Formats: sequence, structure tokens, C-alpha cells
Amino acid sequence: MPVYCKTGQRTAPGSTGNEVITGLGFTPKAIIFWGAGGSVGTDADLLFFLGFSDCAGGRNRAQKRSRDDASAASGGGIWGSNQAASCIYMSAHGAAPTVIADAAVSAVSSDGFTLNWTTRSANFYYNYMAIGGDNVEAYVGAFSTGTTTGNLAITGVGFTPTALILSPQYYWCLGLVDSARSGIGSAFVCDQPASTPLSRSYQQTTYPIFSKDASDTDILRATVVSYDADGFTINKATSSVNIAVPFIALKGVTAVSGLATQPTSNQTQSITTGTNVPAGVLMGSFGHAASASYRTDIKMTLGGSDGTTDLSTSQMEDDGLATTESNRNISNDTTLKVLAAESGNSLQAAANVTGFGPSGFTVDWTTTDATAREWWYFMINNPGNAPRNNMMTLGVG
Repeated sequence: MPVYCKTGQRTAPGSTGNEVITGLGFTPKAIIFWGAGGSVGTDADLLFFLGFSDCAGGRNRAQKRSRDDASAASGGGIWGSNQAASCIYMSAHGAAPTVIADAAVSAVSSDGFTLNWTTRSANFYYNYMAIGGDNVEAYVGAFSTGTTTGNLAITGVGFTPTALILSPQYYWCLGLVDSARSGIGSAFVCDQPASTPLSRSYQQTTYPIFSKDASDTDILRATVVSYDADGFTINKATSSVNIAVPFIALKGVTAVSGLATQPTSNQTQSITTGTNVPAGVLMGSFGHAASASYRTDIKMTLGGSDGTTDLSTSQMEDDGLATTESNRNISNDTTLKVLAAESGNSLQAAANVTGFGPSGFTVDWTTTDATAREWWYFMINNPGNAPRNNMMTLGVG
């Protein structure tokens, strides 16, 4: 049976209460939400949220991170929150953060879903990727890592997953685990020690579930060692801090993850995996060339495409300044967008998906520079090469 994906970008409604989103063309089983707490374009302050919903299951999760722009090293301004009943959540930066957006999926239909907003603000844009299909199942939950190494079984999911997306709540990390249990881990660390603010980025495939502290010490390193009948099992090589890990588990999709390198001139780039037809793809980067250790400066980007609509958010912060240079960007026409961390946030790289095909997808790099940045993809595929909705032809570069 085919899998369907639909990406979209919307603005929070003018009042609290229900917002009905239609036009998907299918009943969503899972929805991934993300945003940067503002409108399209670049704004001051680093803001980001990531949320999950398993729709008819009634479970929602969201977490957010924020950092003040122009914040002194001795001041506040690093804020995080893990919400157990929301799929969209954002609070304003500052010493006493005010909630500016809070919503949860409250219903689904054969053509969309309903968000119930308990808090909303003007010009609050959010992105979503909805996933559906007769054989697709989803479960949203969270677990605690504990402080011992070794295997940890996460149960209660109700099915054997074929893909996982996780977000450990310590600074910020995104873990994507595909159907072969390979994966990508991408993270940023921002802290305010007594001297100068610290801004670092990480990206690697050895441990898709990982987190660091401000001294570059591993506090969590884990892999998924099995998909089980009622959940999954992780193996923790390091687990020195008890961390909450929200996640969404999927069944009925074939997920494929991988790394690619940005070309240094404008051109198309074909990603060929040889497995199945994409229904949608998540893409992102830590904004630097491949590295086994951290890179200074935050230049994170997260995007999604259904082959037609390309959306992304970016977070930027310059490392080692006396006061922070922290900014964010929301785009409605690119899947991957890297902006400079320095003041002005000049565009360094941009790409959008131009086609899906029987063995992968094609991206068009409309902006490049001399840095061969490492970027990642997470393809949500149709199992068994089933046809997808709105099939497009794979581009040729």
C-alpha cells in the first residue's frame, strides 16, 4: 500500500481554539512540526521548536530551545522546554519566558487535521510534514535514559517500528533512525559560561542518539539495536546524565538515511539509494564540512519536502563573542538553507528538491560557496516500490 506525505507552512490563527487544516488528500497518521517562532525571513534571537503527533492516537510531544540575541555571558537567555501534551510550543526568550504558541492535534479527517490552540501570537509561522497510508501506524512517547550503560528496552509502542525520530532534551539534538537501524545525529550546544558565550555544532552517524555538554564531553551515546514487537531497544555506550528523549515511532514506511556533500558550484545533485520511491524527505545540515568533532558557530538547518513544497528553518549563532549574535530564519521555498553565523547572516548555501524517482531524489543547488558542507537526508519511502501520490520524474544533473 502506498505511503503519502504532505508538507505545508501556515500562520497561527487569529484567535485561540480550533484550526482546521485541509487539502492533504489522505488521513494523516503522523505529523512532524517544526518552526523558528516568527515569520518568513531572518529575525533576531535563536528560537526553534520540534513537535510530533500520532494523530488519532491522541499523543503529542514538543520541545523548544531559545537563546537571546545580544545577551551578555553572565546573563540568562538559554531556555528549553519539553511539553508532553503539545505538538507546537514556543515561549519568548528572556528571564521570564512568556508562552507565545501552544497547540495540539485534536482530530483528523480524510483530508486533514485539526489543531487546538490554547495560546497563539500574530505572525507565528509553523511547518509540518503529514504522513499517511493504510498500513502506516505511529506512536508518540518519551523515555528517560537513566545513568547506566547497556541495553534499554522502550515498550508500550504497540507495534514493531520501521523508523524512529528522536530528540534528546539536553541542549538540542535530532536523531533519525531508518529501517535498517542506521541513522544520523545532528546537534547544537549553546551555553553561557562566565567568560564568553559558547556556540558549537555536531553531526555524525555513529550514534544517532547522542548529546554533549558545554565542555564537549559525551553525556549520551546510543544506537538502536533492535525493533521489537512492542517498541525498540537502544544500547547506551555512554549515559552519564538522565535525559528525557521524546520520539515518534513509525510503522509501514521504509526509511532510508544518508549523508551527502554540498557541491561548490550551483548545480543539480542526484541522491540515489536504489531503494523504493520517496513519498517525502527530511533534510538538514550543521552547516560545516564533515568533522569527527565539534565545529564552532551554529548554522543548523532543518527542512522537508513532499516533492512539490519545500520548507526549512535555520538557526545561527556566532561563537565566542562578548555578547551573543543569535538569529533564526524561516523559508517557504528551500529545503536546505545555510546562513552565516556572523552579523548580517549572509546566505551561504541553498537547495530545493526538484524531483522524486524510483531510486531517490534530486536537489537543485541555487546558492553555493567554496565549503563542501556535509548534509543529511531521511527519506520516507513507499515499501515495495508502491506508487506514490503526485509522482515526479527524477531530475538529471
